[in-house]
Amino acid sequence: MNFEYHRKTLLASDTDHPMVREALALLPRVEQAQRDLVEHRIDIQQYITEITDYDRFMYTRAKQKPQKSNPINTLQNKKYSTWREQKWAPIWELIRQDLAEAWDRDDLTVIQNKSVVESVYSSGYKKFKDVDGGIAFEHDFNGRRQLVAVIAVEDKGGHACSTCFDGVSAQSLRMHRCFPNTVTVFVTDNNISVGRDKAAEIFNDIDVIVSERGQNRRIEAYPALVWQRFQTVRDQLTAQLRDQDPCKFAEYQTITSRDQGTLRDSIDQTGVIFNR
Repeated sequence: MNFEYHRKTLLASDTDHPMVREALALLPRVEQAQRDLVEHRIDIQQYITEITDYDRFMYTRAKQKPQKSNPINTLQNKKYSTWREQKWAPIWELIRQDLAEAWDRDDLTVIQNKSVVESVYSSGYKKFKDVDGGIAFEHDFNGRRQLVAVIAVEDKGGHACSTCFDGVSAQSLRMHRCFPNTVTVFVTDNNISVGRDKAAEIFNDIDVIVSERGQNRRIEAYPALVWQRFQTVRDQLTAQLRDQDPCKFAEYQTITSRDQGTLRDSIDQTGVIFNR
C-alpha cells in the first residue's frame, strides 16, 4: 500500500494555509500507526486510537467555513476524501496479506484510487471504474495486463440518502454484470437517512455496507470511528474469501456489443440510436 497517498494531496496545494500546516504536523503519527498496523506491531483497536486525533481534525475542519477559504473541504483538491480512503488502506492491506497467504499469490495489490475493469464487451472494448479502495490483481485481456477487483470500495462521506444508495447500487450492479464474484463495499459516515419504509432491495446489490463512525443519525460535533466495525470488515471478508478460488474473480461475462461504431459516429449521422 501507499502510505503517502493522502500526504501527496495535502502537499499538492495551499501548503501555507494554517489548516494544511496543522494537518501535516499531525500526519506523521498517522503514517507511523499505519505502518505499525500492517507490520503487526499494533492491533486495529490501537490503530483507531492512534489516528483519532487526526480524523477528528479532518472531519471537523471539512465542515467549517465556505469552500473558497477552507482547503480541507474543497471537493476538487480531495484533501479530505483521500484521508477517508487512506484510513481504510491498512485494513485492505491486512486482508491482502491474509489472502496472499491463503491463495499462495504474490500479485495481489491494494487499490488506492486505481482503475479496475468494470465491463467487457464482445467487440473487445472495456470500461474502467476508478475505485476508492479494495484489493485487485492483474489479468491478461488479449495480451494486456489490467486490474480486476477482488474487493471494490466506494467511499462517500456525509449524507447517504436513498438517491446516494441508488447511485452506489447502480455502480455495484454494473460491476456485477460482468464480474459477479467481485465483492462491492460501500463505506460512509453515520448519516444514512434511507427511509424506514424502504425495502431491503435498495441495498441488496451492495455486498457490504459500513457506517464507520458513531450512532447512525445521531448529531455530534465529532462522531468517533468505531474500531469494532473496522475489525469486523477485516475478519468477515478474510473468512469469506480465503477459501475461494482466486481465479473466479477474473472470470467475467461478456456484454454483447450492438454497434461496431462509436457513439459519436452514430449520433452525429442520425441523431437517434436504438439499442433494441
